[in-house]
Amino acid sequence: MGKTIRKSVTCDAMLGKLARWLRLSGYQTYYNSREDDTALLDMCIRSKTILLTRDRELERKARKLSLDVILIKSNGIENQLLQLVRNGFEIKKEPSEALCPICGSEVRETDEKEISSLPQKIRLVDKKIYICSKCGKIYWEGSHWKKIRERVEKIEYKLQNSRGKRSS
Repeated sequence: MGKTIRKSVTCDAMLGKLARWLRLSGYQTYYNSREDDTALLDMCIRSKTILLTRDRELERKARKLSLDVILIKSNGIENQLLQLVRNGFEIKKEPSEALCPICGSEVRETDEKEISSLPQKIRLVDKKIYICSKCGKIYWEGSHWKKIRERVEKIEYKLQNSRGKRSS
């Protein structure tokens, strides 16, 4: 969906849902809803990540420190994702590069024999199963991936339509 500008980001406390989406797209995403502005700025300086924020004052402080920052203008996740795509981010439709949306660690494909807590209805269906290498959370390609694909396709459609309007 575009050229990826960076693989590491830091999200402020107002962007928890966006942080999960970015992790699902394979971005190393730092998010802690209890961090104050100083800690977030320090994180960006140390790790050289781009700061995503809804806070105009935090954006101002980041710019003063010459940090890469994007002020996220919308409350809605779809418009937030659209803004990021317009800024060079790539939002994925498939789980092949996804990181754990909870902790941000790598997930690996596994099989049902390895996971005793897998719900029986998932065992009966031929689906890919993934497990987080750090927190142990189990994922599979269920209806949530269908919804993710639909949302990304909607964003792609909006992006194409906005380009078409500009060129006419």
